[in-house]
Amino acid sequence: MNSLVSICVITYNSSQTVITTLDSIKNQSYKNIELIISDDYSNDNTIEIVNQWIKKNTERFSRVQFITTNKNTGVTGNINRAVKQCKGDFIKTFGADDILLPEYVSECVNYFKKNTTAQVLFTKLKLVDKKGNELLDNKINYNFFNLNSKEQFKYIIKHHLPFLPTPSSIYKKEIFEKLGYFDERIPMWEDGPMYFRLIKNGISFHLLDKELVLYSILETSLSNSVPFRHRRSIAQFFFLYLFRYEVKQNFIKAIYHCFKFFLMYFSNNKLFNYMLNTFFK
Repeated sequence: MNSLVSICVITYNSSQTVITTLDSIKNQSYKNIELIISDDYSNDNTIEIVNQWIKKNTERFSRVQFITTNKNTGVTGNINRAVKQCKGDFIKTFGADDILLPEYVSECVNYFKKNTTAQVLFTKLKLVDKKGNELLDNKINYNFFNLNSKEQFKYIIKHHLPFLPTPSSIYKKEIFEKLGYFDERIPMWEDGPMYFRLIKNGISFHLLDKELVLYSILETSLSNSVPFRHRRSIAQFFFLYLFRYEVKQNFIKAIYHCFKFFLMYFSNNKLFNYMLNTFFK
């Protein structure tokens, strides 16, 4: 029997996009999939839409679970609620505004079977705008995957985290059993801190060289809906993860970044943020 794959869909006010995302999972050529959906206290009709979709499509999956909560906890807590319910050998998490192409799961499982040491896998992304048009300005650093784990860690310490194809990532379940779940101290940025922990522990990132995910750049997407809270989470990541390493490497640079991220953490003013982005790039 083929390995069970757990796919976690994270929703928050996702009524306009969630059906397209769920349909892309339903249309996977790979059959042995469990679907875990976790909603972070949406105040639109996301929950109603998801429940209706589940009633029509439950039989497609090995198992379906829909998790709701009575308070908003942020992206990281929402993802953890889903991941903790997963029973699959492989776990894939993503927001309810991206699309898996039909061969995504099949291609990833085949890669893991052929590359038995791989524990974290990414594929290439195709970036699209809200109308479905492909965006050519792709800033993803695919060269990062040519480095081994030690080189990747050195890169992060020196340059901070590169722009990686996060919506395409898929993990072996044993990752969470060894290292724990996403860091809920950083509520609006789950992937960066996890990537740091993985690479620090010698787990290198693999790349499947195919475009298998459509990454939608939308005004309503999770990455764009709460810019101030996201900036605050980036600052928290610096203080909790990077600062002590930068101090050892370059004290002056560490203090510079400390001041920058201190301002980022407390700033919520448009003019102030314009100045921050202008003078602290």
